[in-house]
Amino acid sequence: GVHAAGMVCHFDIETKIPPERIAYALNFTLPKDIRIRESSRVSDTFHARFDAKAKWYRYTIYNHKHASALNRRMVAHVPYALEPLKMQRALGTLLGRHDFAAFAASGSVVKDTTREIYFAQLQKRGDLLVLDIVGSGFLYNMVRIISGTLIEIGNGQYPPERMDMILKACDRGSAGPTAPAQGLT
Repeated sequence: GVHAAGMVCHFDIETKIPPERIAYALNFTLPKDIRIRESSRVSDTFHARFDAKAKWYRYTIYNHKHASALNRRMVAHVPYALEPLKMQRALGTLLGRHDFAAFAASGSVVKDTTREIYFAQLQKRGDLLVLDIVGSGFLYNMVRIISGTLIEIGNGQYPPERMDMILKACDRGSAGPTAPAQGLT
């Protein structure tokens, strides 16, 4: 259910197809919901994952009493009222370098749960709440768990200050639920 936009990948290939034509060749065989927008030759030392300067995730909530028929695959539906200002206040706690163990999926085996968040913002756009979060890297389900926690803060279940307590607890059980996959890009 998660979506991707602007993803960069790399691979080694021996072919007579010019690098700029690889995108056309791949798009001919890929399913219609996957498209390569551009292809080019890069340095042999380039690595799409390890050379990334940052990673940017967007979580979109459709906050309306009735689910949307048109964008149901791209947004998470929350039918009850949310308070975006409280959610935005809670986000400030996440900025900087922290141990995000509380926001790692249960059973995660990653050794280092420290990450750095450079930017986090929640915007209201009509019935949509759009969370943009940019960081050095993310743990498995981290953005979905942050989003689930923000939803609980937004519905008044917890005050914005709880985000700081969750972060310091380093315990997955203290954070909110994992939000639905379809809201994540």
